[in-house]
Amino acid sequence: MMNMSGKKPDKNKQQPMLDRTKANDLNLTVLRRIDSNIEEVLASASAVCLYRMSVEDQQWQRKNIEGSLFLIKRRTQPRFQMLVLNKLSTDNYVENVHGGLEMESNPPYLMYTHGNDEVRYL
Repeated sequence: MMNMSGKKPDKNKQQPMLDRTKANDLNLTVLRRIDSNIEEVLASASAVCLYRMSVEDQQWQRKNIEGSLFLIKRRTQPRFQMLVLNKLSTDNYVENVHGGLEMESNPPYLMYTHGNDEVRYL
């Protein structure tokens, strides 16, 4: 089969990925099925796992949460949330983002706490 230029397409050539705007629109559509108050996706990561560390035990435990992460802005309170579309179960992970949330970015990791004896990282 030939393309419009009259040449055969190179099967080894990688096809362009989905347009970023279309991908964002698709993500927003999926997220709004979960929460109709989502206004905008501010940032995202395609693959994350959630870990929890108890300060007392000083040990990391992997939680049953893995999937795509979205930082979202909502029309209603809470205005900002982190949401992981969990591919391991039907329970998605939602964390409200507010002034009491302490965060530390150490790429590729994001660690955060509510100021209690529990630290989480993605």
